[in-house]
Amino acid sequence: MNRSSARGSARSSARSSVRSSVRSSRAVVGGAVMLVMAAPVAWGAAALVTRGPLADLQPAVSSPFDSARAQVALTRQGDKTTTVLTVHGIGAAALGHTYGAHLHEGVCRAGDGAAALGHYNHTKEQGLPVVIDAATEIWLDFTVVGAGEGRAVSHVPFAPTAAARSVVIHAQPTDPITGTAGARLACLPVQW
Repeated sequence: MNRSSARGSARSSARSSVRSSVRSSRAVVGGAVMLVMAAPVAWGAAALVTRGPLADLQPAVSSPFDSARAQVALTRQGDKTTTVLTVHGIGAAALGHTYGAHLHEGVCRAGDGAAALGHYNHTKEQGLPVVIDAATEIWLDFTVVGAGEGRAVSHVPFAPTAAARSVVIHAQPTDPITGTAGARLACLPVQW
């Protein structure tokens, strides 16, 4: 076998090994599909991906999120977490508007914004004095662009404790001092 054939065979074998080592499982939680992907150690830690239609937290009121769908991907790398929120199908009236979005402690239940509880806060979770900022909570504010899409990325120096949680979209951008962002409009369940 010449060197070129040997390299091609090794690359093919490596690709096959990577494909066989990536495993996924699916579960349906509150109407959303959760896809948990375990990647090889060399790629970093596993990613939790949840996608589906947003639950309407104010069903009596029309919202630009009434027909929207979202995806949340949390990737843990040691004690750090990167979270990506992508929202599609946002109503045209929201174009250019910025919305606050956060990981919350509680569950996502249509018509019941209170079920989501407060923001997930790492200092609170650790029993420390509560500090409210983008380094102790997962803030995912986004601006609606193009054909009704929004995207946000958060990098935090902690890994959230596993439980049934939610990402809640609020009516206003996050206030950097108080962490508040107005009324709760929609949510997506996140469980791991």
